[in-house]
Amino acid sequence: MATAFVGLGSNLGERMLHLAAAMRSLADLGTLVKGSPVYETAPVGGPDQDAFLNAAVALQTDLSPRDLLDALLEIERDAGRVRDERWGPRTLDLDILTYNDDVIDESGLTIPHPEIRNRRFVLTPLADIAPGLSDTNGPFADALDQVADQHIRRLTGPYDVEERRWMLGLEPATRLDRAGDDFRVATPADWCNSSGDMFGAFLSTVALRSVGSAMEGHQPSSLTYRFVHGIPLGATIDVSPVLVRATKRSADFVVTLTVAGDIMGRASVTTIAEPRTVTVAPHAPTVAPLSSCLPVDELLAPIGRVLGASGRSWRPLERWDVPDLANGESELFRAWSPNLAVGSDDPFMRAAAILMPIDALIWPSAMNRLGFLGTSQVVVTPTLEFSGRFPDLSRDPGWHLGEVTVDHMTDRSIAGSIRVWADDGTYLSVGASHNLLVGRSDLSADS
Repeated sequence: MATAFVGLGSNLGERMLHLAAAMRSLADLGTLVKGSPVYETAPVGGPDQDAFLNAAVALQTDLSPRDLLDALLEIERDAGRVRDERWGPRTLDLDILTYNDDVIDESGLTIPHPEIRNRRFVLTPLADIAPGLSDTNGPFADALDQVADQHIRRLTGPYDVEERRWMLGLEPATRLDRAGDDFRVATPADWCNSSGDMFGAFLSTVALRSVGSAMEGHQPSSLTYRFVHGIPLGATIDVSPVLVRATKRSADFVVTLTVAGDIMGRASVTTIAEPRTVTVAPHAPTVAPLSSCLPVDELLAPIGRVLGASGRSWRPLERWDVPDLANGESELFRAWSPNLAVGSDDPFMRAAAILMPIDALIWPSAMNRLGFLGTSQVVVTPTLEFSGRFPDLSRDPGWHLGEVTVDHMTDRSIAGSIRVWADDGTYLSVGASHNLLVGRSDLSADS
């Protein structure tokens, strides 16, 4: 059975419906292994076209390359595709990007697809699902910096192959409904941890977005979120942003998250009216590229740990054999994080994307310090408080690089500092996290 990577696109009619129908049809050609998020991109062809929705999928199939191509063309025809203009608008576009390691150059069939490295709308979803995918010219993900000027916006989470749907993206998941002077938000399953509570960075995003709605024209400068209780899946969160100080240049808010009248968490958010230019900042470290790292769920699988839905919605890349992604000699832990708000002009959403590595990387850093990383031994590290400062939110990076330093550890707690860079080396944030250190166990003893 071969593994083929297929690119999907649509810019006519009900674009998401076309992509969803295509995924169902692709499943009939073999086994869907994984699917990328959906991205909105500018059309490559003429200027009078609507924006495209694009994604990529890994498909295991018994079909030969030529038979697979014929099957994809049939799916396109069923969707109403008419091929009367090169790079013109289309209801559905399906391209074989790679097929195993085969190199094919025949009439109507070239594999690998010759335009992969020239198109961000192909490279970005490919890096999401297969960062190490390569051809004779090397890993495709290493070409991302060459297309950084091409606009792309992430709309959804990854494709859930079992439920046959795209997971909810961070922006729609945290969309607020106004309730008088306050706001209300549901708790989506796609942003729930394996513990049954909502992911901490999801809650901080809710707080940030409430301030963004109350203070238009500003951008966040800092956030500190204090966890009082975990908020379980199924709860409805009432969000109350209160302005406590304001000048022409800045404002301070306290945001309270309650469920059924009980306080579950509280955030302090500072905003500024004008962007700041970073003049002094730490240089980005030299690390392994995206292409040599693995999604965290693939690293967890061999030790029997199942990633929660929020981790699958986010899916950072790590290397446990080399915790610092460079030479394995330091106790730092670094990981690549996809930018869940890539393409967004909202500075509050950009700050929220930076919170992802700040909130989550303390757990692997604790595992690394204890010598448990990559073993069957695990600890649970529920967060008591975490914070982030955002010196410059004018950047729209493709990926984030997070670096964690454990500042102190006791038998019951761990505190660490997290720094975040854009994939082009631009400094983005400094954060801190204070967590409990509980629940030591050995997974092998339970199996």
